[in-house]
This record gives sequence, C-alpha cells and structure tokens, in this order.
Amino acid sequence: MKIPFLALSLCTLLYASSAAAQQIDTQRYIEVDAVANIAADVDRASWQIKVRGEAASLAEASKGLDAATASLRDRLAKNGFKENALRLSGIASGKAYDTAREGRVFKGYYAERAAIVEIADLSRRQALETALLEDDHIEIVKVELRTSQHEELRKQALLAAVNAAREKADALAKEAGVQLGTLLTLREGAVNNGWGTLTENRIVQPFFGQNNAAEFEKLEYSATVTVKYELK
Repeated sequence: MKIPFLALSLCTLLYASSAAAQQIDTQRYIEVDAVANIAADVDRASWQIKVRGEAASLAEASKGLDAATASLRDRLAKNGFKENALRLSGIASGKAYDTAREGRVFKGYYAERAAIVEIADLSRRQALETALLEDDHIEIVKVELRTSQHEELRKQALLAAVNAAREKADALAKEAGVQLGTLLTLREGAVNNGWGTLTENRIVQPFFGQNNAAEFEKLEYSATVTVKYELK
C-alpha cells in the first residue's frame, strides 16, 4: 500500500518542480550599451559678450552704455562685419559695488546689456576679438562653436550608436553560441547600475587651438544607447 503512495508523492513532486520551472522567466536575453562619436567641422561661431556702463548716476551709466554700444557697431562695420552679426538684448541696471574686506562698498550705478556676435567666416575671429576687446566696457563671456549640420549630425550619431549596439550584441551572442532574436527594448543613454552615472548624449565644445591658424578644432557629437535582444 505504501508503493502507490510513494509513486503519487513522486508524481506530485515532479509536477510541482515542472510548475515552478514554468513560473521562472526562462526567456534569455542580452543587454548592451554602445557609444558612437562623430567629428564635425565648425562652420560658425558666436561670441557672447556683455557691454556695461558705470557712473555715479544711473543716467550717466546709461549714456556710457549707449556710447559703448554705438562704438562697437562702428568698429564692426569698419572691419567688414555685417550689421546683422550683432544682436543686442534689453538693458538691465542697478547699483554697482566693490567687494572689500569689510563687505560691499557702494561705488555708483551700472547699465548693461548682453549681446551676441556671430560669424561664419572663421578666419575673421582674430579681427573680431580685437574689435571687441578694444573697449574696456566690453567683456567676452563665452565663445560657442557650431555647425550648420547640427540636427543632421545628432541624428547620425544616434543611428550610429543603434547600429553599433546591434553589432556588439550580435558578436557576443555568436561567441556564446546563440543567435539574436527580437529587439525587446531600446533607449537612449547607458544603464545606470549604481556603479556610475548615466551617460548622456552630448556635444563637446572644443578648446581653441594653441596656434594662430584660422582653423577651429572639431566638434564631437556623441550618442549612447542601450538595447536588449532576445536570445534564440
């Protein structure tokens, strides 16, 4: 009488093991990151500047700002830069202070405006900076390098990263003796597993070259994607 019970228990155990195996996610997959970098030529540049006037009164500070702005327009025109190369913001004003050991010391008023000067002829950059820095009322805040193919290059970098991710996953799968199946997930950026930070798509601004050549450094467009493929 014990043998049938043993057989029944064994069947029950086998069924339970089979059911547990079915509940486990047996789908095999591979997940990889891939990065693509594309170098691009710079074909335009913009100088972000600040024009500022300071004086004992706000009216005099405003006059100084107007004079500095008009003088800048004249210098740009004399050096052959187009009138629309300069774009001006509105005027901001307030009290000006000197920072001393005992704290801030009031020294008068200021009136200032932000401006952008953009050129496409990059060989003129030295002439432009000379015209900007000729007046102490002007400060160069930032130089931004660009390409006219910006959107297309961003797209190319992203698509190149997707292709690189598939090639990477396919190579690893073949090494493991399996084949890639259906694409399960695709997302921009790398997996953040807690050991590092998320790698984002980016555009690297180059430094100016150390020589006096007219050529700018190249821009670098970078894209990172993470893909997950089923394994067959």
